[in-house]
Amino acid sequence: MNSLVIVIIALCVFALAYRYYGLFIAKKVLKLNPEKATPAIEVEDNTDYQATNKYVLFGHHFLL
Repeated sequence: MNSLVIVIIALCVFALAYRYYGLFIAKKVLKLNPEKATPAIEVEDNTDYQATNKYVLFGHHFLL
């Protein structure tokens, strides 16, 4: 079997596992609720807690 075929099969398995196992973890284990307010909204003081765009927040992870 060609090694490229094995890599493609492994990537497909990883993609399916990421999709369905991640959904299982989010719903059953962590019990995530999209309607629940985040701390940035609950205790907003414009210093430590401030709601922001998700793309700006993502960029802050790679700032330093």
